[in-house]
Amino acid sequence: MSMDLTGITNQNEYYTNHYFSSIFEENAEATIGAWRDAARESEEIRTPWALLREVTKQFYPIHDRYVRSRFDLQTLQNIQTLADAYMNALGYPEAAPEIIPVDDVLSAPVYLEINKANGAPLLWIILSA
Repeated sequence: MSMDLTGITNQNEYYTNHYFSSIFEENAEATIGAWRDAARESEEIRTPWALLREVTKQFYPIHDRYVRSRFDLQTLQNIQTLADAYMNALGYPEAAPEIIPVDDVLSAPVYLEINKANGAPLLWIILSA
């Protein structure tokens, strides 16, 4: 059975179609199976999609407050609360906001930085309203 890859784009064909049609599917099935097994073995462990489903319940109330309010510190707190919930559900570490210089005149307000083993940046999470 072929895996539904809706939402996954092979940008600049970085991976081959063979990888997506066979190898990726096998690797993903193994990972998903391990998540399901761990969730069955312990009531404290839940699958990532179950955690994300719970976070989505918070989205609309926070979004409605955002739409109805003027932009203020509470709006920023709501955005951070929602971002923290999504990052936690996806297994990211706790946020560590910092301003990171990009070049001599530009800095980026990075909410969370994930680094490679050598210390180089791998991922920046930047919040916006």
